[in-house]
This record gives sequence, structure tokens and C-alpha cells, in this order.
Amino acid sequence: MKTIKAVLVDDERHSLKLLQQKIERNCPEVEVHGAYSDPRAAIEALRQQSPDVLFLDIEMPYFSGFDLLRELGDIDFEVIFTTAYDEFAIEAIRVSALDYLMKPIVVEELKQAVSRLRNRDQQQSGDFHQLLRIVQQQSAGSTKVPIPTLDGIELLEPDNILYCESKGNYCNIHFLEDSPLLTSKTLKEVEGLLPAATFLRIHQSYLVNFHYVRKYLKTGGGYVMLKSGKELKVSKARREQVMEAIYNQHRTKA
Repeated sequence: MKTIKAVLVDDERHSLKLLQQKIERNCPEVEVHGAYSDPRAAIEALRQQSPDVLFLDIEMPYFSGFDLLRELGDIDFEVIFTTAYDEFAIEAIRVSALDYLMKPIVVEELKQAVSRLRNRDQQQSGDFHQLLRIVQQQSAGSTKVPIPTLDGIELLEPDNILYCESKGNYCNIHFLEDSPLLTSKTLKEVEGLLPAATFLRIHQSYLVNFHYVRKYLKTGGGYVMLKSGKELKVSKARREQVMEAIYNQHRTKA
């Protein structure tokens, strides 16, 4: 059984501890990687980790669950809201939450939410294996990568991809010349399909083809400029990795 990595956020320490206990006792496939009563601390952790799901309280002082998601921007994990108030359900739907659990959380409803998450992962895994079969049908020397879209499947040459941009549960693939392509895969899933030696994750929202990186800019917290002139932000957690990639690329050319 695949382990589901979870992060919990709730300003009430008692509720946070109770939720963790219910998960550990009733959902053995879920592994809690972090539990935070301060949403601001959770933001920093979420930017550095790659959880599968975030259990998120909504009504918190100074910084609501919706504020936390807005601060993070595009995300590549599922969200299950946990709240004592039912008036936020519509807003939860708008941000594409996987589920909405009312406090006190009923164990059976918690199990159903985790089951829904597990079934979604299994469906995505099935799609991935289907794509692998398509690749195997290609010629042995083919470098094309199958990317699922809303209409079907596109076979793309990685060298033609400039960068990929997260759009929640979707991803925009940008090319040197062609119009962007919207895929039904998350950025995390697209990253797994593309060659790791060429593509580098520089931010939670960006995956770049390092062959097209022109330079790194320290201003504004850190950016890379691509050969197209496009500037993309580098996250604090990934600056060292970007600098190392630049150094290695220069050393290889030398």
C-alpha cells in the first residue's frame, strides 16, 4: 500500500492533536509529516516539502486557511478542509478542495476522505501505466514523451519544451515557438515524465529546461532568465540547487 504523506494545520492545538491521533489510529496508509498550529510556519514547510495532502483548518486568527492557499499560489497536493463552520463550503469548492470535514471529525468521514484520495492516486497511476504502454509502442530510439491533455495525448520532444508552469491540478507547458499546451497532469507528474538531467524544478510553480537558461539574477529574491527573455522566480529552498546546476553546466562546457 502506497504511503500518503500528509501535513496538518490547525491553530487549536487540541484539535490538531486529536486529528493526528484519528489519522494514525484509523488511516494506516497516511503518514503525518508535519502538524502546525501556526499557519505561517506551515507555509514555509509546505514550500520545502512535497506532501500528497494538506488537512487544513479554515477559521484561524490573523491568517485563514484560504489566506494560506493564496500565499502558496499554485499547489501540487490535495486539500482536505477541517472546520467547525459550514458557511465556507462554497469557497472550498472554488479552490477545488478534495473534501470538507466538519468538526468534530467523524472517523468514518475521515476514512472516506482518505479513500477518495487513494482512489484518485490509483486512477492517476493507471493513467501513467497506460502512457508507458504508448511509449513502448514507439520506435526504440524515440525520445518523445507522452503528455495527456484534455483532448487526448500529445507526444512531445523534451528539447522543444522551454518550461512548465503549475496550474493547480493542471500544468501549462511552454515551448520555444508554439502556443502553450495545457495538460491534465500536475507539475509534479510532468516532472516525473521528463528527463531529470535536463529539467530542473526551480520553484513550486516552475520546472525549466536548463538548456535554455541564460542567466541567474539575484534581484528580487532570485530569478532565472530564459533565452526567450522570460524571467521565472527561484524559490529560496531551491536557490542552492539552481546555483549548483549552473556551475555544473559551465564545468561541462569547459
